[in-house]
Amino acid sequence: MHERFSSGLSEIPLAEYYVRFSSQCDFSPDTLRLVEFLVANRRVFKERSEAGISDARQIDDLARLCQDEQHLRALFVFTCADRAEWESEQTDPARWFNTRELYAKTLLRFRPAADPTSVLATAGYSPEQLEILQDFGEDFFGGVYRPYAVRFGAHLVRLVEEPDNSSPKASILRDGASMILGIAARDYRGLAATISGALWHQNIGLRQAHLFSAMHHRLALDFFHVAPGERPLLPEVTRFVEDAIRRRLFIADSDEAGLPRIAGSASIREWRHGLHCLRFETSEDASGLVYVLTYKIFRYLQGDIFGLSAHTVRGRAYASVYHRLPPDLSLEKAQAITSEHF
Repeated sequence: MHERFSSGLSEIPLAEYYVRFSSQCDFSPDTLRLVEFLVANRRVFKERSEAGISDARQIDDLARLCQDEQHLRALFVFTCADRAEWESEQTDPARWFNTRELYAKTLLRFRPAADPTSVLATAGYSPEQLEILQDFGEDFFGGVYRPYAVRFGAHLVRLVEEPDNSSPKASILRDGASMILGIAARDYRGLAATISGALWHQNIGLRQAHLFSAMHHRLALDFFHVAPGERPLLPEVTRFVEDAIRRRLFIADSDEAGLPRIAGSASIREWRHGLHCLRFETSEDASGLVYVLTYKIFRYLQGDIFGLSAHTVRGRAYASVYHRLPPDLSLEKAQAITSEHF
């Protein structure tokens, strides 16, 4: 009983629970307010990072909840300390990556950077080249992927400056416990399906992906997170993926016959205004599920994919693919197509 009540997580209202800490223990009101805030919101980073997408609405909601930089910092540190062992980065690296992304983007609401693209100017890019890379937008440069703009920048600029050059570049990245395949390429519809198909053919499972586009220059800078427990990626994988992108493999009509057969339930809904999420749930072996969904969204919905996440809980696999539907395809029509083909 002592342990349950001293945890602060009992059913006693928090304000009432902490009264005696003020009257009998001389804690300041500010300290107690902060403790109440941390206990009341101890799962916020976990729940919000599980979506896998840190968009502007998500950031604004978290900024309003925290109200100031110090509460945001305290909540982030508390989350890291509280879950460092029993839900560690090693067991779910993608969620911790998303937590850092969510924290970094929200921190900019309280401490705006003068110019998040300044790292590119320091690297020596000309004004014309900077314009190409800045086309990836605030969503890219406001998060933790920003340093990779320098790593892939020269190749992306070359794709624009050399129209006959269509060679993609794939690199193996490590961020904490996350193993990521980063890809810079000319953008085309179906690119996500090509990449996820190539990885499936290499027997590599995926946990999530974030896909960025430079719309004015038709460039893609994509990051595919390998599922935890997968073997280390080898250089042969990058060459296989680059060849698949160059040849636009795994997205032909004839490729559908070779898709893995996965039975489950699919649904599509509006996630944000103008943006949609297709969610799939199955109790079967889900290897290849990401490829199946990206292929069918490409072929039947003509959607532009910008993010996805996949995970397994208690023997059930879940995958969510975030995308934009064509302007002339209504949600009702998309739902009918999903019922028929997914």
